[in-house]
Amino acid sequence: MDVIFSKAGMKELSDACDKCNPPLNDGEAAITPAFNMTNCKYIIYAVGPNFGYNCRYL
Repeated sequence: MDVIFSKAGMKELSDACDKCNPPLNDGEAAITPAFNMTNCKYIIYAVGPNFGYNCRYL
């Protein structure tokens, strides 16, 4: 993720991410402008499920 922040602009993207009400929960998503990145217009953040060590499968 550090590469994305350095390409987009650390301050601009950090400020935009702060407005997304972090942390996001499983299944939630957020979108921010891409700022200084020239190959896209937006950055989409999506959170998938956490299949950790304590997960039980039925």
